[in-house]
Amino acid sequence: NMLVEERLMIQEAARNEIAVTDQEVEGGFAAIAKQNNMDISKFREFLRAQNAPVRAMEHQIRAQVAWSKVIQGKLRPQVSVNDREIDAMLERMRGNGGKTEYMVSEILLPVGGPREEADVRQLAERLTQEMIGGKAPFAKVAAQFSQSSTAARGGDLGWVQEGQLAPDFDELLKQMNEGDLTEPVRTASGYQILLLKKKRIIDATVMPSRDEIMQRIGLERLDRLQRRHLLDLKSEAFIEYRV
Repeated sequence: NMLVEERLMIQEAARNEIAVTDQEVEGGFAAIAKQNNMDISKFREFLRAQNAPVRAMEHQIRAQVAWSKVIQGKLRPQVSVNDREIDAMLERMRGNGGKTEYMVSEILLPVGGPREEADVRQLAERLTQEMIGGKAPFAKVAAQFSQSSTAARGGDLGWVQEGQLAPDFDELLKQMNEGDLTEPVRTASGYQILLLKKKRIIDATVMPSRDEIMQRIGLERLDRLQRRHLLDLKSEAFIEYRV
């Protein structure tokens, strides 16, 4: 499923005459190596020792870079936020004084259909165990596997308030300590994993600026838009699975 989506991302970039240079791929590779506290050469050696094909990771990086360019060039211009929406969110936040706010990162593994359900669930569970066991940093896993627009930022979702996430996540976050990881939770889109980085009580000292509110609303809309666009591409494509 991930290979199919990578191919669709690259094809969509080509249709929009968007190119990805070798230098950009190398830069993405260097960023992942840095997340693992290695230079590029040592990281390549590490991948070979783990029997992980370097070309597969390079293809994945190329697809993510291409898709981020599609998002910025084609989808972002479709997102707008007006003053009334900013005012409304600020008013809601002021009314939420005394409630808890969470800084979280996310990993989204979408499920494209019933036949993908078991495989995606198993992948989500395996990745969670590797992160809990310290074998893989959350940001690295998010960058490589997450299909959310936050993947390029290591899954960083920023500050979210009580009630902004699905009820299941709200209940989980209330019981978690900073640094804790949720088990995979089945949502409408697929399986989602959250990392709780920080928590705080909302008061006047932590109220975001209008620019921050505008960015938050815009990112949420852009994320929904890119997910829908990828699903549309998938539904329109002819995909042949070979075993």
